[in-house]
Amino acid sequence: MQVPREKVCPECEYVPLHPRKQIAERTIIDLVLTRNGVRKTLTRYVGSQGYCRQCRKLYSPPDIRKYERQQVYGNGFKSWIVYHRIALRLPYQSILETVQEYFHEKLSISRFPDLIQSTGKFYAATEEVLIQRLLESPFIHADETPINIEGVNQYVWTFTDGQYVVFKFTETREATIVHEFLVDYHGVLISDFYPGYDSVRCRQQKCWVHLIRDLNDDLWGAPFDTEFETFILEVRNLIVPCSSKSISFMKRSFSTNITILNSFSNTKIVLYSTVQVCLLSSNTMVYPGKIIPPKEPSDT
Repeated sequence: MQVPREKVCPECEYVPLHPRKQIAERTIIDLVLTRNGVRKTLTRYVGSQGYCRQCRKLYSPPDIRKYERQQVYGNGFKSWIVYHRIALRLPYQSILETVQEYFHEKLSISRFPDLIQSTGKFYAATEEVLIQRLLESPFIHADETPINIEGVNQYVWTFTDGQYVVFKFTETREATIVHEFLVDYHGVLISDFYPGYDSVRCRQQKCWVHLIRDLNDDLWGAPFDTEFETFILEVRNLIVPCSSKSISFMKRSFSTNITILNSFSNTKIVLYSTVQVCLLSSNTMVYPGKIIPPKEPSDT
């Protein structure tokens, strides 16, 4: 593929760059999605270099310079590897064998971390856009969960408004990442009862799922505490009317068949079907018309 040369110096903006006889070339191996599957492509870019008299440097055409030095594989190929590693959680050896079998590409396992890292750099600008969208949202859900990496527990933090989501990774459970992420946020933070969220400088709302789960666990641990059981019943009387209003709103808005549990059992079990309804009603009360799909509570 013949590509046009650069006309303006990318560093000093000197005009015009003078054409030279030196030819820049780059061959990129990539994967393209088609109706019948994934197809491997080889594209050879060829173009003349331009010389800047002010910088005294040669510059390759922009269609060649956009690739990193020594880059052989395109973004489609790297994204395919990232998907199999991150989303499908396949080991490097399995990905290596698949690449060799289907695309006849011989790679070493040592190349995979570099390909994944370069893909992360490529989407860094996209991450900034997602963060900006989240900070413009009237509410953000935040949660953290441990992840075991080679026998060491580390943490993944999730920030979402139901439409956009950003994941952050830290070695400890210190909430510094939350404060840095929400430093200029003026909406409502919805989280569990982990104390690290309490000092974030914005309005906050606690997750009913975690509250009811904790109450349920405590009630199982003290089955003969009548005073605590009375408190649980008062919480029930507070939540059930909200749940009914939320379900009625959802029926009118979406015309879906939703089973309503009209009252809690008088035994010492809080059903999770009711808990999910409470999570929905929590969001509806604060932001009418914005329904966030329910999710199972995490272990934190």
